[in-house]
Amino acid sequence: MGNNVTIGTGATLLGAITVGDGAKISAGSIVVKSVSSGATVVGVPGKVAGSGNAFNYHDLWA
Repeated sequence: MGNNVTIGTGATLLGAITVGDGAKISAGSIVVKSVSSGATVVGVPGKVAGSGNAFNYHDLWA
């Protein structure tokens, strides 16, 4: 688990995964793969929806 990671309520992290610095995992997400630094993960199963400070909700349906 990296530094400054945000994990939303009810999120589940399964298995031997790594979460990079500054990553954000949204509430209710199920994460089964490692998350890179600065990534934002949403959904079931968790998908990277953005990275850094920019978050584009349209990426969720791309």
